[in-house]
Amino acid sequence: MKRIIITLLILCCSASLTACTRDTTVTPSASPSVSPSAAVSNTPDLPMILPEDSAMPAQGDPSLKDGEYHTEVSDEYAQSQGHGWKEYLKMTVSNGVVSDVEYDALKGDKRKSMATGEDYPMTPHPSEWIPQINDALRSAKTPESMDTVSGATMSSEIARKLYAAALEAARSGNTGTVIIE
Repeated sequence: MKRIIITLLILCCSASLTACTRDTTVTPSASPSVSPSAAVSNTPDLPMILPEDSAMPAQGDPSLKDGEYHTEVSDEYAQSQGHGWKEYLKMTVSNGVVSDVEYDALKGDKRKSMATGEDYPMTPHPSEWIPQINDALRSAKTPESMDTVSGATMSSEIARKLYAAALEAARSGNTGTVIIE
């Protein structure tokens, strides 16, 4: 919150200084023209300061290093809480922007999003809500702002945690698999 207020103060002060230092002298001329130098702003270049809760900005976050990042739940969690399904998230960062996110779960060589009713006998079926979780992840600016998918509350929460861990890995450039509990 402090960073947001400071950013706003800097922008307001910069705008005020620009207005105060702008040349307002009117010079009559036969035909109006704009010289190339007139288009140059004398406003200082300010760095893009992101709020602390802004994890996936549309214009890129210089703290995110380009690469592919992989997070997954621990084997213990998959067995004790996930009924053998190991949830994971793959994320690609390009030019400081999260360009792709994929959330799913594996049990052996089976993907939960492709599971049969016999493999996953619950309603709603994961083939319905896993694509919704992926859409929610792609549209979220931060893990905390990701929408919870109806019928997949626990998996939505795990997806948030996996996404947060992937963003932290991207900030440090850790392209190894990050395990969360």
